[in-house]
Amino acid sequence: MSLSNNVLGKVTVPELFERVDTFKVASGEVFVASQDYRSQLHETTGADAVDMNLFGLVSACNDNRLPLICWRVVSDRADDQASEDFRKFVGTYDGAGGKAVAKVIEALPDDPSSPVTYPNINRALSEPTATGTNEQRRR
Repeated sequence: MSLSNNVLGKVTVPELFERVDTFKVASGEVFVASQDYRSQLHETTGADAVDMNLFGLVSACNDNRLPLICWRVVSDRADDQASEDFRKFVGTYDGAGGKAVAKVIEALPDDPSSPVTYPNINRALSEPTATGTNEQRRR
């Protein structure tokens, strides 16, 4: 699924990511604010974007074998204008990312651990077979 054509409806995706389905993110405790450093990070890690908050959380989840889904909003291009762009972003951001996450949460099943809460699984369980429906066989 393309990032710019997703199930959540209209979500603004930075131009850099409109042409890719996946991208690699480098994370650490540094605010990247220079084109030279951004280029160096890309050359050494292959990262398409940088994040200054997720490394610790990803490490903790990985160490404890916990799943993690991250939703990040790109605020700047991690270049020489990053500080200025970030301040502009904070002043004008309309919360579209949070609204999209809310839609994802609202779409989650009531009991995510039960396979019958997923429409495709439920449909497969109730399809007729040569020996009756799966539902009848489960009784």
